[in-house]
Amino acid sequence: MCSQSPSHLTPHGPCTSGTFAEIEYDYADCFISDFWPPSASSWIDRCHSWPQPFVVDDIVKHGCHFVAIGQKLGRNEDHEWRISFSLTEQKLVYAMDHCQFSTYGLLKMFLTEIINIGLSGDDKLLCSYHTVFWVILQNTIPHWCPKTLLECFWVCFKLILKWVYEGICPIFFIPDNKMFLSKIHGDKQHQLFMRLYGLYEKGLAFLLHSPSIRSCIINVLHNPRLSISTDDHTLISEIDFDVSLYNEIQRLGTSYKLNIQGCIRYLHTIEQMISSSLLTKYQVIKLHKATADVLQNTAFILHVETFTHKKKLRYRADRMSYHMLKSAAKFGFISDKLYIAMYYY
Repeated sequence: MCSQSPSHLTPHGPCTSGTFAEIEYDYADCFISDFWPPSASSWIDRCHSWPQPFVVDDIVKHGCHFVAIGQKLGRNEDHEWRISFSLTEQKLVYAMDHCQFSTYGLLKMFLTEIINIGLSGDDKLLCSYHTVFWVILQNTIPHWCPKTLLECFWVCFKLILKWVYEGICPIFFIPDNKMFLSKIHGDKQHQLFMRLYGLYEKGLAFLLHSPSIRSCIINVLHNPRLSISTDDHTLISEIDFDVSLYNEIQRLGTSYKLNIQGCIRYLHTIEQMISSSLLTKYQVIKLHKATADVLQNTAFILHVETFTHKKKLRYRADRMSYHMLKSAAKFGFISDKLYIAMYYY
């Protein structure tokens, strides 16, 4: 088909791409299958919460398509056909709620205007479909709503970063098959990861590099009838947040070992930090260990300060210390259980 009109048409995967009246299009010759492929049967069993059963039934009922494109790393590229889930993906996009669709749109603008800008079809390494699908299916985000739009985008972005780092992106319908194997490897993988990681270090502020997203924000700021709500913590990168969290713990760590009052202030600060929804699982682990440390120190300080008190008061302090050490063993490392033995010794 491309040879018929070389000036207007270009190959794009299994498709012939062109522009008609300033509208881009893809045209693909394909065979339709009336049956859902057995290799994708596990997808049906994974759909417990999304999409709804009638959507799954409709997708399975209409089967899939086969397009003429082979594995680029194989020997039979010109003789192989590949399963296409393009129409199925469209049905899943229609099954998204408003916030999920907005997140998908935000990802699409991010990839088009920041990552893939200036690249030809074959050089575009990422797509936005599978990221949102996996995040929705795995219930990674408990609440999809306009207030959490940036948080939803950030979760999807970190999943892309993880896939590029590992060089493996599981196909949504057939997880055993991987999308990146023929494209993202070697120098391309390293360069793409370093670029994405550079954006990760900047935090969500990198979205302002997208003309469409930046213009939307500017329109809101200049419209007196509209307002935009931002949380300062969402505009700094997680790396900066890690550093500030570590510095705060280190600063407090020098004071809590002196007296009970310092320990109480330290625990109160940790309580405020742990309630933040912005914490990553690694930051939570760091706070758990900090909690264990301060509980252990509190127990021993309490023991020393009540050593000369009356027997009843000393007994109460002893029971409190025991419970604190028991909690510390629960929050901290396995070796922290030894502090209970040390205390009784």
